[in-house]
This record gives sequence, structure tokens and C-alpha cells, in this order.
Amino acid sequence: MAGSPVPAPAEVTVLAMKVRDIIKLFEALNYVVVAYEKSGTGWAAYVPDLPGVVTTGRTRAEVRSLIQEAIEFHLDGLKEDRLPIPEPSAEAEVISISPTSK
Repeated sequence: MAGSPVPAPAEVTVLAMKVRDIIKLFEALNYVVVAYEKSGTGWAAYVPDLPGVVTTGRTRAEVRSLIQEAIEFHLDGLKEDRLPIPEPSAEAEVISISPTSK
């Protein structure tokens, strides 16, 4: 009776990397980001659950990238200072309104 084949070291490393990615997915914190246009000069975003995490930029895409960096930087600082990471609690919803005809 032959046993199960033993994976090569490279296969074990790849498997471990995939497991870490799966764990990170389940540990991910999903914060609400509020983005809005301001006076036609650009975009701004802030995170209600993380006071002080704010950014501005010329385009929505730029602000999206910058706010993600700002969130990561802020959380890294909290971890470094051994402070608690706030659980996401803010919620967002899009409500569509149909124009009424008169």
C-alpha cells in the first residue's frame, strides 16, 4: 500500500502562502470610506471609524489609492503603539430617488 506523496518544499511554501492569504481575507477589516466632490476642485475622502484619516486629490481614483494608504498607515501606527484597532461600525447605503413628473 503506497502512502500519500510528500509535497516538494516549493509546493509546501505555495500552500502556506495560500493559507495566509485566506486567513488575511477573513481577518480583513472593511471600513466605510466617504468620498465626495468638493467645489469642482477635486475629491476628498474620510473614514468615520478612524478619526483623522482624511485625504484629498484631483481624481476619485487618486483619492481611492490615497485613502487606502492612509488607512493602512493609521492601523500600522495603532499596532506599533499597541493601541486597539477600532472595529468598523459605520454603515453606508445608496438610496436612489426617481424624479417625479408633474
